[in-house]
Amino acid sequence: MYSSSSTARVGNLPPIAIKLDGTNYPLWLAQVVRHLKGRNFMGYVDGTKPCPAYFLTDDQGKSTFNVDPAFDAWIHVDRTIQNWINALLTPSVFSTVADSASSRTTWVSLERHYASPINTRVLQLCGELLHAARADYVSTAAYLNKINSIADNLRLAGSPIADRDLVIIVMNAFPTYEFSTTAITFDYLQKVLLNLEKHLTQPGVPVYSLEPATAPIPASPYRGSGVDPGGSSQTVGPSSTTNANVNGNSASPSNSASRPSPVGCYCCIFGSPKVLT
Repeated sequence: MYSSSSTARVGNLPPIAIKLDGTNYPLWLAQVVRHLKGRNFMGYVDGTKPCPAYFLTDDQGKSTFNVDPAFDAWIHVDRTIQNWINALLTPSVFSTVADSASSRTTWVSLERHYASPINTRVLQLCGELLHAARADYVSTAAYLNKINSIADNLRLAGSPIADRDLVIIVMNAFPTYEFSTTAITFDYLQKVLLNLEKHLTQPGVPVYSLEPATAPIPASPYRGSGVDPGGSSQTVGPSSTTNANVNGNSASPSNSASRPSPVGCYCCIFGSPKVLT
């Protein structure tokens, strides 16, 4: 049965800021499916709610010349869904589905063009992740936003990246800092790097204590699998070396003591930070 409630629900489909451009299909798909399922419209695009016959049938199952009202109602809902999906496509992507006759044919065409070569897409995302450089972005926040976007696309593509791998990749993007160990979550690393940038650009912003960390890092949720929770304390700060040390070796106390501290440079302690006030 197709009722006026379906027409009312389809009118509530919201606009989505992220449009399909051919490179973000997993992320785009997740958004669209959420809205379609929430309004019970997935059947139109996946084929489980097909278009009813144009004419009604009699008790013997024979076609009559009476038009089924459900046919017109279905067509209206389907066209509205199709127009909504089309509005979520960039011009270049829309050109591939412009001749589609229904929301179902539009859906299948998009799936064929952008979901089939998923392995190639995953490889492309991994390449972007590995080649993303901090110097290519105006701020640490912009760089981290890009890393998070790539990680989200990999997760939605069925190939989530382990939290530990993200930590190592980001550590290597900041070669002027020395990282003692890798026993830290990606979320915590982001907070510290953003704090460092704020301190450098906004004098007076509190920074973490320069005292040696003694407390272990508490277990935290991880982005991905294969990461050991817990771990030892970790320090990060400007270093005279050009490569980040991410091999798990602790920095020598004598080296830390003998290294001069340039004006405006500081270390940030991982573990149980103490905010300087």
